[in-house]
Amino acid sequence: MRRPAASSVPSVVQPVESHSASRPLRRLLGACALALAVAAPAHAAINVNKTFTPDAVAAGQPSKVTFYFLNNNIVDATSVQFVDPLPSPMQVAPTPNAVSNCGGTLTAVPGATSVSFTGGTVPKAVGTTPGQCELSFDVIVATANVLINSVPAGEVTTSQGPNSQAAEATLNVTGLAPIVGQKVFSPTFVHGYLPQNSTPIPAGGKSSVTITLNNPNGVALTNVTFTDHLPSTTHPTSPVAAGGLVVSPVPSGSTTCGGTFVPVAGAKSVTLTGGTIPALGSCNVKFDVVAESPTVNAQGNVTNAIPAGGVTTFEGPTNATFSAQINRQTGANLGKSFSPSTIANNGTSLLTITVRNYTVSALNNIAF
Repeated sequence: MRRPAASSVPSVVQPVESHSASRPLRRLLGACALALAVAAPAHAAINVNKTFTPDAVAAGQPSKVTFYFLNNNIVDATSVQFVDPLPSPMQVAPTPNAVSNCGGTLTAVPGATSVSFTGGTVPKAVGTTPGQCELSFDVIVATANVLINSVPAGEVTTSQGPNSQAAEATLNVTGLAPIVGQKVFSPTFVHGYLPQNSTPIPAGGKSSVTITLNNPNGVALTNVTFTDHLPSTTHPTSPVAAGGLVVSPVPSGSTTCGGTFVPVAGAKSVTLTGGTIPALGSCNVKFDVVAESPTVNAQGNVTNAIPAGGVTTFEGPTNATFSAQINRQTGANLGKSFSPSTIANNGTSLLTITVRNYTVSALNNIAF
C-alpha cells in the first residue's frame, strides 16, 4: 500500500510558553510596584485638639487657649501653620503669654481678633506613640457670653498633610459682680474751731475719711473713677443749710488705688481718676475733713453718700449706694431754766442762763 504524499503546505509551528522565561518578568513588575509604593508613601492624618483653661471665667478674666498636635507618621510633620479667627467679641489678652514647644512663630498681638502660627514642627511617632507638641496664648472677653472656638478640618497644614477632623472648645463668660463700697469717719464727730481753717487743728476739730472699694471679681478693675460730694451748703442734690463738711486745711490725702487723687484744702468734694482695684482685692482713699461753718449753731448727724453708679470702671462694674454719718457740732447756743419752775405770787425762782460752746476753741467777749 502506498503512503499518502506529504502536503506541500508548510506546517505552522505554535509557540509554547516557557515558564522558566516568564519568572524574571514577574519579578521585574513586582520590583516596580514596590518602588512606586516607596516613592509615594501614604500619610497618616495630623490630629488637632483645642481647650480653654479655665473654661468658665468672669468677663475680662483671661483664659488660656491651648492647641495640641499629634503626628502618627514615621517622619516629622514640618511647616505647620494655621490662622485661628477668634469668635467675636473674644480677643487676645493684654498680656498674651504666648508659648510654643512646636518651634515656629506664634503671633498673638494684644487686642487682636485672630492668632497665627507658622514654621512649626510636630515630631514623628516613636513606635505606637504619636509625636506631639502644643502651643498656647491668653484671651479675654469683655461681656457675658458663651463662645465656641472651632478648628475646621484643613485649617492646620503641614508637610504630612492637614488635620482631617475638626475640633472645638467652649468658653463660658459670666458678667462681673458689682463693686462693694464702704465709708468710715474717724472719729465719728467733728467740732468747729476758731480761727476757721487755721493750723494746727485742735483735737476734735477734724475727722479722717476712709473710702474702701472692694472687688469680688477674679479680674482687676481699671480706670476706677468717682467724685465724693461732701455734705455741704452747696451739695448738688442735698444741700445742708447749717453747713456740713469741707476738706481740711491739711488734707492728708492718700490712696492705695493708684491713679490720681489730690484733695484740695477747703473743697467740698474729692475725686479719684484712673485707679485700679486688684482682682479679689480692695483699695482705698483717705483724707481729712473739718466743719464747713464752725460758728453756725448746728448739732446733729450729716450723711455723706456716694450714690449708686457713682464709681465707674473700664470693665463695667459699678457700685450700689454706700454712706456714713458724722455728728457735726458747731457754734454756740444759750440755754435758760427756772428753779423752781413754779412759784406763788411774789415768790422767788432762780433763773439760769447757760452758754454752750460746741467748738473746740474758747469763746471770748460773750454778750447778750
